Amino acid sequence: MSLNKLGKDELKIVAEELNLTVPEGAKIAGLKNLIVNSDAYKNDKELVQSAIDYALAEIKNKRLDSETKLEFERIKLAQLQKQLELANIQKNLIENSDIQNPSVCETAANCNVETLLKSVKTLTIPVPSRVESYNLFFQSLEKAFKIKEVPEQFKCEILLNILDSINETKVHCGLIRDEDLNKNLEKFWKLEDLEEPIFKNKERLICEEHYANTHFRTKEGKYVVSMPLKKEPSCLGNSKDIALKRLGSLWNRLARDDNYLNLYRDFLRDYERLGHMKEVTNETDPDLTYYATHHGIYRPERSTTKLRVVFNCCSLTDNGISLNDIQYNGGVIQEDLYAQMLRFRTYTYAFTADIKMMY
Repeated sequence: MSLNKLGKDELKIVAEELNLTVPEGAKIAGLKNLIVNSDAYKNDKELVQSAIDYALAEIKNKRLDSETKLEFERIKLAQLQKQLELANIQKNLIENSDIQNPSVCETAANCNVETLLKSVKTLTIPVPSRVESYNLFFQSLEKAFKIKEVPEQFKCEILLNILDSINETKVHCGLIRDEDLNKNLEKFWKLEDLEEPIFKNKERLICEEHYANTHFRTKEGKYVVSMPLKKEPSCLGNSKDIALKRLGSLWNRLARDDNYLNLYRDFLRDYERLGHMKEVTNETDPDLTYYATHHGIYRPERSTTKLRVVFNCCSLTDNGISLNDIQYNGGVIQEDLYAQMLRFRTYTYAFTADIKMMY
């Protein structure tokens, strides 16, 4: 947990996450002293580290957003320059042309594919070498089609001509070495072999036996299983204080972004609607409790999942023990891609499924 590598903007975010009042015109040294002298820095290192991680992610997202906007502006400027160049060329052609008879005008109006191809190429950015940049290329191509009013029957041929002109300039050379060939053959024979049984340690066997004895299925089709505890939950200490601090920090974070707040609110409503949580009306704490802190991983630039909420059951209670500390670890259940391919080929039928909103 070091503040030395943080800049002024990151330090400001950390101070705000810790509910500290940042004076106007504060410099880096003053911000560091403000954080170091705070009660949270002295008594709650985990909360401070969480604030630092959030600050770094926030600044990184802002930097990526600004770079993306700058790249779009550069593309727009390049397109505008090409449009101006094309307009000047057309103007010079009209001024320098001595032929004004109707047959020539009719020939000029009858645009063929070659003429359209040259015009579209002038208005389109170069074909990128990286696949992730093709979206920008096709956006500029669509704009060029609209500007030049390209008929639908010519669009496909023009696109193929542009891509072919790039491929013609590239020379490809393939080489297979003996050791590479041996490795490929070895992988091929492995694919034809049946999957080897997975070695199971003691904890994994205990977890599987616990699942077989305790799980059941509800009327709604949900599977429920009790936690595989290796210690009595009475050994847990007080977790409410740290949970309230994290909740306050989360509220401050949500208050600064309406979209973030709305997404988090929708998540909580869905969580309650699906029966994963319910409101506690009795304010008296029971004898055994553990308050699991949670926070959101917010990625507004993504087109699909902009928010993913994470429950942190590694959060320590006041005696240094967390909920995860008293549970059996069943091991990693996610397989790598190679193992999944082998298992997929083993059986006649394959089913795919996903686990959603699972603790």
